[in-house]
Amino acid sequence: MTLFSFSVLEYNLYMKNIKRFSSTNSVHRFMLLVLSAIVISEGVVMMFLETLSPFSPRTTMLLDIILLSILITPLLYFFVFRPMTTLLSERTMAEGKLKMYEQTIRSMNSVINIADLNDSIIFVNPAFCKLYGYSEDELIGKHSSVFWSERNAKETVDQILPATLDGGWKGELFNKRKDGTEFPIYLSTSVIKNDSSEQIAVIGIVEDITERKQTEREREVMYEITQGVTTTANLDELMKLMHRSLRKVLYAENCFVALYDQTTNFFSFLYFVDQFDPVPAPVAMQKSCTSYVFRCGKPMIITSTVFKQLQELNEVELVGSPSPSWIGVPLHTPSNTIGVLVLQHYEKENIYSERDLRFLNSVGSQVAIMVERKQADAALRDSETNLNVILESTADGILAVDNKGTVIRTNNRFAELWRIPQSLLDSKDDDGLLHHV
Repeated sequence: MTLFSFSVLEYNLYMKNIKRFSSTNSVHRFMLLVLSAIVISEGVVMMFLETLSPFSPRTTMLLDIILLSILITPLLYFFVFRPMTTLLSERTMAEGKLKMYEQTIRSMNSVINIADLNDSIIFVNPAFCKLYGYSEDELIGKHSSVFWSERNAKETVDQILPATLDGGWKGELFNKRKDGTEFPIYLSTSVIKNDSSEQIAVIGIVEDITERKQTEREREVMYEITQGVTTTANLDELMKLMHRSLRKVLYAENCFVALYDQTTNFFSFLYFVDQFDPVPAPVAMQKSCTSYVFRCGKPMIITSTVFKQLQELNEVELVGSPSPSWIGVPLHTPSNTIGVLVLQHYEKENIYSERDLRFLNSVGSQVAIMVERKQADAALRDSETNLNVILESTADGILAVDNKGTVIRTNNRFAELWRIPQSLLDSKDDDGLLHHV
């Protein structure tokens, strides 16, 4: 009897360990071959020993072990140890590749998350955590609904996972950060499959489109204001249009346009909307923030800290209700600075950014153009009114004709003196009127 007998249990345990390294049936074939070799080798050894002179049982057992070891060692090397070494090497290489892929995704600036087929998160990269304000441990195992905003249509949200499993989904949504703030995103999803083409997970790539949306809104607002300048004759209506448009982009609950009068050195308020303060009468405001921006001729954000610094320099003093967030831009025309456009917030601090300042400065340029244009139009109308008063108050008949023979103006006294029929005046027939005279 050989010492290398295998029980069924030992064989099963051995095979269970081998399966860790390979998913094929090759290991089973290797084991059957080894077992067959052992049996054959044992038979050969026993036949060889029987041809020799009889030995003692101990000597026979020793020779059996030696000869069997000599025969079985090459078989074990070629059919077990070397294939197992190859499998281990392949597994090590595969694990290295997986680690490299994981590190690649972690290192990408793209915002990526992977969820199972039930939409529960199983992986997020650092860019995702940074955008949403979570740590990785806080997200793993959570359902993706933790990011959903109520601003999204329910039917849109409900179709994302089915569409993803059917090939992919792309579209714009609102998502929610850990602190509750909401922001617009562009989401692109697809399904992940294994080597057997079975769906095992879904991947989502997120793009924060806050800047893009802000740029689009700013462009729309500038278009509205520009169109208003060319189509609206009433200055009050233009100011209201400007204010409504601004509120689509910036916090503008408190807004005013102050115009400087060089004759009186006072600021008058062309437009004034405020939560607390009434519309002021024309006032000098020599050390107000408005006056400071007007004097400097530069757009400014004046926070509480900046205000205190300017106050210590004796540049400004408090005029009206205190506002922790204040932003103002000068109204420049080609000839001079005519006033200041101001927005302010009485409760929150630092709500305006440098980007807001640049945008408001662009709006201020349009406001300055519209104010100057409408003021010029008003001055022209006043001049025409005064001229009409003068013409009609004189006792002389007046007929004004340009160098082309076109009648520019007449007064009523002229018609009376020359007994010009009203029908001829109404006809605008310059030749007939001159012929009559």
